Amino acid sequence: MMSKIFFSADHHFGHKNIIKYCDRPWHDRDSMDDDLINLWNATVPEDGVVFYAGDFSFRGTGETMAIMEQLNGTKHLIRGNHDTNVQEGVLKQFASILDYTAIHVEELSQHIVISHYPFRTWEKMHYGAWQLHGHSHGKLPPMGGQLDIGIDRAAALLGQYRPFNLLEIQEHIGSANEPSDAPKTTQQHCNKAA
Repeated sequence: MMSKIFFSADHHFGHKNIIKYCDRPWHDRDSMDDDLINLWNATVPEDGVVFYAGDFSFRGTGETMAIMEQLNGTKHLIRGNHDTNVQEGVLKQFASILDYTAIHVEELSQHIVISHYPFRTWEKMHYGAWQLHGHSHGKLPPMGGQLDIGIDRAAALLGQYRPFNLLEIQEHIGSANEPSDAPKTTQQHCNKAA
């Protein structure tokens, strides 16, 4: 049975400059938003559950609510740095709003920690727990047991700017107990702080 649990982050709906900062393949924010909505709905069924690790929209309340209403699934927001001024009407569209969450996925017997920001260590890390995050737009070197679930990383790994399903997370995450062989570098947030 295919899981109906999905993970995503960093759509930045309505953010014109994210196209340039992250070299996204659109010429304007309206076409980006339309395509991102279609890609989301082609991935997430109506009865899906999405854990969203922040930085949802740069649009105003009415436009963001219209986007939310078009997206399939029950959405849980784990706030990002660009979600601090989200209006109450938009917040009501989310089933829950948290700064951090940990879930246990029975079908994989897997503990998963979700936040907007990548952690160096996390709850139950040494017992194989995974940590899913956004914020770095695919520019942070990977670490064992951790995955950037933002759409820029999804485009690199999956070939599309869309949410990850649970099996894709499992395929791309590796083991939490494997040491990272990634070089020690300073994070670059695309080409400029978004």
